[in-house]
Amino acid sequence: MIHRDAFLNLRRVFDSLDQFGRGYLTSNDFKVALDWYTAEIDQNTVFTALDVECLIRRFNKDKLNGRVTIQDFLEELTLKATLK
Repeated sequence: MIHRDAFLNLRRVFDSLDQFGRGYLTSNDFKVALDWYTAEIDQNTVFTALDVECLIRRFNKDKLNGRVTIQDFLEELTLKATLK
């Protein structure tokens, strides 16, 4: 079971990536976040379209629509956190 504070933090991250409030993330949302990271945090890092596609594939559970829901997002990140 995920701790409430961790859930709220992950929800905030998801919501910040979901700039249009659609309730899901697309490859463009991940690209925008990675572009921001490159510009603001580490100018030496370059993310490719393949990097973005790999993120979508990792988070998108049904693999059909290219959309990452909050449920997909939480499942992927909390599974990793609980295994540590």
